[in-house]
Amino acid sequence: MQILSLTKEHLNEFINLYIEFFKELRGKQGWNPHDEVEYQAEALHYFKRGDIILLAFEGDRAAGFIRVSSREDSFWIEELYVRPEFRGKGIGKALVKRAEEEVLKWDIALYLFVLPQDKDAITFWKKLGYDMINTIELVKDLEPTARSEILILLSS
Repeated sequence: MQILSLTKEHLNEFINLYIEFFKELRGKQGWNPHDEVEYQAEALHYFKRGDIILLAFEGDRAAGFIRVSSREDSFWIEELYVRPEFRGKGIGKALVKRAEEEVLKWDIALYLFVLPQDKDAITFWKKLGYDMINTIELVKDLEPTARSEILILLSS
């Protein structure tokens, strides 16, 4: 496995991984994914903005990425994604460790947000030494969504 900082040479690999990440995430959330063009524009924006973006490669194939932003004088892991066929091989952990090394050049803390119901993610981050800060998330669907229809069925 090789981990590289994102350059223009590998920008398309990052954009493809970014699109895959959001398709999977929105599917888990019960939401429809946005148009791929929107995700392409976001990924390009984050690259141009100078976010820390690291890509993991297995051979010549992009296996995953991590993106870290700087906001409110803190560094935040925004996304961590490993393609399903590469999961369980330590790639996510390696990406996090490398991101931590990059952040240590400027700061001594790294933050992230995990949905409270995502027990696997919470376990993953705790194993890597991250501490839980109490978070409460609320949402109100102003128009019916696939997610709200699922919640109605579950509460019946």
